Amino acid sequence: PGSTTLTSNQLTPYQISLGNLTRTPDLLIILVLLSMSWTPMTNPHALATLTWRVTNSAGLVVWNISHTATPYTWWPNLYPDICKLAMGAPANWDVENYFDLQKPPSQPSPRGRLGLDPWGGCGDWSQRSMLRTLTFYVCPGFHRPRGWTHSCSGASHFYCRNWGCETTGDTYWKPTSGWDYITVTANYSHTRSSPKWTQNPACKNQWCHPLKIAFTESGKRQLNWVKGYTWGLRFYKERYDDGLTFTIKLSIETSRAAIGPNPVLALPPRRDVGHTPTGPEPKDTRSHLTQLVQYAFQVLNYTNPSATESCWLCYETSPPFYEGLATSGSYNSSSSPSVCRWSNSNHRLTMTAISGKGTCIGQVPPEHSHICNQTIAVNDTGEYLLPPQNAWWACASGLTPCLHLSALNRTNDYCVLVHLVPRLIYHPYEDMISYWEEGLHRVKREPVSLTLALILGLGLGTARVATGTSALISQQHHYQGLREAIDADIQELESSISKLQESVSSLSEVVLQNRRGLDLLFLQQGGLCAALKEQCCFYVDHSGVVKDSMAKVREGLAKRKKEREAAQGLFQSWFNSSPWLTTLISSLLGPICILLLLLTFGPCILNRLVTFFNQRLQTVQIMLLRQQYQPLDSRDNDCTHDDGGSKIDSSGT
Repeated sequence: PGSTTLTSNQLTPYQISLGNLTRTPDLLIILVLLSMSWTPMTNPHALATLTWRVTNSAGLVVWNISHTATPYTWWPNLYPDICKLAMGAPANWDVENYFDLQKPPSQPSPRGRLGLDPWGGCGDWSQRSMLRTLTFYVCPGFHRPRGWTHSCSGASHFYCRNWGCETTGDTYWKPTSGWDYITVTANYSHTRSSPKWTQNPACKNQWCHPLKIAFTESGKRQLNWVKGYTWGLRFYKERYDDGLTFTIKLSIETSRAAIGPNPVLALPPRRDVGHTPTGPEPKDTRSHLTQLVQYAFQVLNYTNPSATESCWLCYETSPPFYEGLATSGSYNSSSSPSVCRWSNSNHRLTMTAISGKGTCIGQVPPEHSHICNQTIAVNDTGEYLLPPQNAWWACASGLTPCLHLSALNRTNDYCVLVHLVPRLIYHPYEDMISYWEEGLHRVKREPVSLTLALILGLGLGTARVATGTSALISQQHHYQGLREAIDADIQELESSISKLQESVSSLSEVVLQNRRGLDLLFLQQGGLCAALKEQCCFYVDHSGVVKDSMAKVREGLAKRKKEREAAQGLFQSWFNSSPWLTTLISSLLGPICILLLLLTFGPCILNRLVTFFNQRLQTVQIMLLRQQYQPLDSRDNDCTHDDGGSKIDSSGT
């Protein structure tokens, strides 16, 4: 509860939201072969090398200027020369097949062009002097309204086929536009120097037609300068208005650091070269991840001591690797980018979850207003906003240590002030040992998972309300070490992304996840952490982080085993010590029980059956006898009895 994911409708930030760890190297190779090209997404507030270039129709860069600044915040005036822009243009310029940008040409015009209207071109001193007296007008290329396409035509007419297509220039009617991206004027005078106005000293053996190109407010809002925009320029003179085209582009170059070997993993054994090196030993950075856990423990131990009596802190092999705790605080502003701790923060590492409420800035959508206890609206002053010490700006476009107001307004972005904490999963000691116990005939129950951010924000329910985030803010020195470890880890992640940008983006999620996963896998194999599904767990108590966590697991399991054996009887211990005995007894117990039942109740059941069958047999025998003999009539029996009596009486008389 109380967490959110920053999103933006205007931007598609580079998200580090990865799935399950890919363990098969073959799959990684297949993904490399199936890779796609992509456009790297960088931190919009970070510094970059910006280069403005003006190219002519032949593709030559005739003028450029570079500066280090936040992209789309530096809008200098551009000063290309007209005769340099004419190289590669159609005929009548007298610079056909001439491409030396260092010095102007000195060649006569063809015969057919001598004595015509005051149009000299760029071939020699006299012609350039004549060209200097002419005014010009400029027409936009294909970034103009679509309805202008037929009327203004294309590059063959310098985008100025008809009057009304011009948007800027220095002719007498001063063409203007409220939507075009630049204004173009002559950075020189059009006056004629009588009587020899065709021999202007400014044009002798040098370029003498510099333009002044300034960006309009509409142009400063455009974000496609890296692709370039094209204009056509025509001179206002007698007969045909000769012209040329030019293109303005912006190049944005970010610093790229080679990723090199992974400093987290153990270095390979060095070959003995037979002598002792004179330089210092390389710094051992194998404990990079364990140091991050150690600093996280120190912060947790200070803000919530009861939670660190005996517990496990676990890394997850899949991102996100960090979470944000929204905080309230004051920020500073500066016009100099040097005060920002940029490091190599050029990539949009996004925050997938932010807990609590903090200071927000920019246009916060209503669905994310619950993370803000105050929202500050800022004006575009072109300044950098610095967060408090140990804090970051978590924006919809990504995580940044410094905020530029122009970039914020240009992208309609919004940010919240956060403290970063590593995404460590908290498990109580008993839950972890119970999960690892073997030999228990029960279904394993999943350990309860609490993140470090949740514990710091809620105090784990065992501390006062004043602990947690407020305690973290009030005691910055406890957080200083953790912040430095986080900065180092983020720099490693950004270096990984920088290297991946040179190949493919479809691989970035898989490789980045595999890199952290392999780091944790090697820690697990080295006994530094214990595995819990996709987590790498470190045992923590009040003494700190235990480096050999697997030994702690084995110790805990052995202790629990002894306690169970002490509480068990003799027969139960037999079952636990001899697993085959359980199988044997369970196999024989059924037949033995059946045999005992037969011996106990068998005679009674047999006697009842015999008695039952005897009764049935007697009934059948009686029925058979009745069928063989006829029954006597009762009257015949009476008569026979009476006659016999009479006879006895008469004879006896």
